[in-house]
Amino acid sequence: MSDEKPAPHLHEVKPREQVGAGTGEKYDFQYHEAAADALQVLDDTKVACLYCEWHDDYVIETAGILSYRFHQVKTRSASQGPWTVSEFFGVKRPKGRKSKKAPPKSAATTDSIFGRLFDHVAKFGDRCEWFVFVSDAGVETDFQTLVDGARQAADHKFLQGTAASTFAELYSALRTVFSNLTEGDLFSFLRRLYLQQAIGKLSALKNSRYLIGARILELSEVNLSMSEAQKIGAALVALVREKSHRVLAPLPSTKEELRAAKGLVLDDVLRTLSLSAAGYRELKSTGRPAVVALSRLHRLCKRCNVPDHTIPELCHLKSAWDAWWVVQRHLVSKLDYTALKTECCAAIQSHSAGTLDFDGLRAEAKSLAVKYRPALTSTQPLNDELVFGLMMTAVAEAEQ
Repeated sequence: MSDEKPAPHLHEVKPREQVGAGTGEKYDFQYHEAAADALQVLDDTKVACLYCEWHDDYVIETAGILSYRFHQVKTRSASQGPWTVSEFFGVKRPKGRKSKKAPPKSAATTDSIFGRLFDHVAKFGDRCEWFVFVSDAGVETDFQTLVDGARQAADHKFLQGTAASTFAELYSALRTVFSNLTEGDLFSFLRRLYLQQAIGKLSALKNSRYLIGARILELSEVNLSMSEAQKIGAALVALVREKSHRVLAPLPSTKEELRAAKGLVLDDVLRTLSLSAAGYRELKSTGRPAVVALSRLHRLCKRCNVPDHTIPELCHLKSAWDAWWVVQRHLVSKLDYTALKTECCAAIQSHSAGTLDFDGLRAEAKSLAVKYRPALTSTQPLNDELVFGLMMTAVAEAEQ
C-alpha cells in the first residue's frame, strides 16, 4: 500500500505572491478573459469553479475528479509579433545570433511564463490538468508545431522534424536552470499546454465586452437581446475584478471558504443572468427550449412580484408538465388538449388582470384537473400540478 500523500488542493497551498490585483487596461484585459471563461461553469457537470488571481491569473477547477487548469494571460502590441518559443520559456539567446530558436548552449531563466506554470507541478502534482496560455498575439509557427507534435506523439522520442529539433534545443537550455527537469517532465508539460486565442484585443476592450455578450448568447441558452448580454458581461467582469482584488490572510481553511472569497461558481453566474439557480438546474436537463422558457417565466415573476423562493417550484411544475406531455401527447385528443389549454390561458389572463390571485390560480388548476381528467385519455391521470404546469407553459409562450 502506497504511503504517498494525495496532491493538495488550492486552498491548502500559499500562493507565490498575493499583493492584490492591479489596475489599468492590462488587468482589465485579464478580467475580461476570466469573465468569458467563467461562463464554462454553466455546465457544472464539467466545471465547478473559476478562481480569480489565486496561484495564477485565473484557475478553473473541474467537476468530478478534482483537477486544475492554470491560465496565464498576456497581451502585446502588433509590432511585437507572435510569441516565440524563447519568449515563453525564458530562453536567453547568445548575443549576435538572429535565430529565434533556442540554440543548444543557450541559457534560460526561471522567471518566465513557463517557470510560473511549471511551478504548479511541484505544488499540485497530478491535479494539474492543463496549462493554458491566453494571448491576443498568437504564437509563432515553430511554437505551435512543437505543441501539436507533443499532443500527437506518445513519447518525446517519437517527435519528428521541427518539433523534435525544437524540443531538443529547448530541453538543453532549460536544464541550465531547472536541474531536476527530465525530458519526460518537459514532454508531459507540452502535452498539457494549450494555446488559447484571447477573445479580443487590449486596444479594444469595448469589443471584448461585445464578444463576451455573444458568448453569453451562445452558451447560456437564455433568450436575451445583445444589449442585455453585454450588460451581463459587464457585470461578470466587475465580479471578476472585485474577487481578484481580495487578499486572503491567512489561508482559507476550506475549499468553500476559498470559493466564496475568490471563486465564481454556477450560482454567481446565474445571479448575473437574473435566473433562479434551482430552476435552471431543474429545466436544463430538458434542453434549450425549457431554459429559454425559464428566462421568460423569471421575467414575468419579477414583474408580478412573485417571491423568489417560489420560482423553483414553478419551474418544477412546468418541467413535470413537459415530461407528461412528451409521453401522453399521442394519446390525448387534440380537441380536449386545445380546450384545456384555452381555459388555462383564460385563468392566466385573469391573474394578470388582478381578478384572480395566486391561490385562486391554484384552485382553478385543481378545478380544471377534475373537469378534464375523465375526458383526457392518458396512461397517467391528469392532476392539478400538471394543469398548473400547463399554465406556466402558457405564461412562457406569452412572454415570447
